[in-house]
Amino acid sequence: MQPAEILEAGIIDDSTQIYLIGIVKPGTLTITPGTQDHTFTITDFIHEITVHFSGILPASLREGETARIEGEFIDEYNPTTFIGSTIMAAHDSEATKNVYQPRSRNILVNNKSVL
Repeated sequence: MQPAEILEAGIIDDSTQIYLIGIVKPGTLTITPGTQDHTFTITDFIHEITVHFSGILPASLREGETARIEGEFIDEYNPTTFIGSTIMAAHDSEATKNVYQPRSRNILVNNKSVL
């Protein structure tokens, strides 16, 4: 599900595993030194969801690229923070490339088309 689909429709149960699909927002990927804790933002250019992940990130995960994260929300009433358990970058999964269809078109970042 894309961030807009989740935030507009809501989630039924915060313990349900969900696949979050979107673009890793440029400038948001942070790695805590000395740990395997990572934080980044997934966006569909309409809404954003912060993702926390502990573990080794896929080497192909990059800012500005599509990612698919399996995990769950901390709070079903405020679904803006997501705890990821598995991450696949677009380069890792043909399904990720084929499933993700951004809801926004003609998106410009720094006066350059993203799509």
